[in-house]
Amino acid sequence: MTRKILNSQKKRCPLALIVLAVFALTLIASCAPEQKTKMYTIGVINFSPAAEPAFEGMKEGLKELGYIEGENIRFLYNGYITDKEKLNTEAQRLVNEGADLIYSMTTPATLAAQKATKKTKTPVVFGPVSNPIEAGLVKNLKTPEGNITGVTFRYQEPKRLQLLKEIMPSVKRISFPYNPFDRSPSLNLQRLEIVAEQLDVILIPQPVRDNEQIDLYLANIPPDVDAIYMPTDSLMASRAKDFANTAKKHKLPLSTPGREGVEDGALMSFGMSIKDLGKQAARLVDQIFRGVSPENLPVEVAEFYTSVNLQTADIIGITISDSLLRRAIVIRE
Repeated sequence: MTRKILNSQKKRCPLALIVLAVFALTLIASCAPEQKTKMYTIGVINFSPAAEPAFEGMKEGLKELGYIEGENIRFLYNGYITDKEKLNTEAQRLVNEGADLIYSMTTPATLAAQKATKKTKTPVVFGPVSNPIEAGLVKNLKTPEGNITGVTFRYQEPKRLQLLKEIMPSVKRISFPYNPFDRSPSLNLQRLEIVAEQLDVILIPQPVRDNEQIDLYLANIPPDVDAIYMPTDSLMASRAKDFANTAKKHKLPLSTPGREGVEDGALMSFGMSIKDLGKQAARLVDQIFRGVSPENLPVEVAEFYTSVNLQTADIIGITISDSLLRRAIVIRE
């Protein structure tokens, strides 16, 4: 009798193993990225070299979601274009070449995409864009009401100025280089002046309209300033490394709006990672390819972080408090 039971159990074992194997394969398949069979085409348009990491993040994010370049997705991208008229031409080219979606980086690029897709209603996903409502890109962050959605970032300037003051309490005069033709830094300057007064610091605006004027500014840093504050300005951001090198040379703390600036050598930032923002935008692209209309996809807000560069702090002779280090992303090179 015992032998019969054992034989019966032996017969059941292969069946049980098969069932278990099927279950395991099903579980693995459910966890793997969904395989896309259609070839999607994304047109990419960009106004500033500082936004390039967002495109890297977009590609990484899409890959994690199952979109493999060359297999089920391709990108039309000719690199960043700093001439706004040429941006309009490029946006129209992407529409004419049948892009399923346009990914736009910066406000000027998104405005060009908006103009080119007005008749076709080709979906547009932006990121980064600082003020999408004020720029006229969307009517409402929760309900964009059009063919455009994307990732923006909240107003960071007061908090960032407060953190700079926390790191260096003795700071009084802060140089504020900005492009007067860019609406975003001009608006931020107006708002910051109120906060600056509360913090007992003086902002010294320095209009710089192009790379030649940036070179002139960097070669003649005012001798009476205690720090340099870089606004959310695509022209300034494209020269972050040059600003960082000059600030370290003069032993001045430099504050940048994004973590990439700190990686380039700035002392501190309070803001987003451009690359992470691109990955965040990739999820919106995926939802649109799955059939969701952009008008039903709320504009998302990028997460902000405090970042500090300890090597730069050593170079300029500043000690970062333990309390700030505990709540910051620390970069040591």
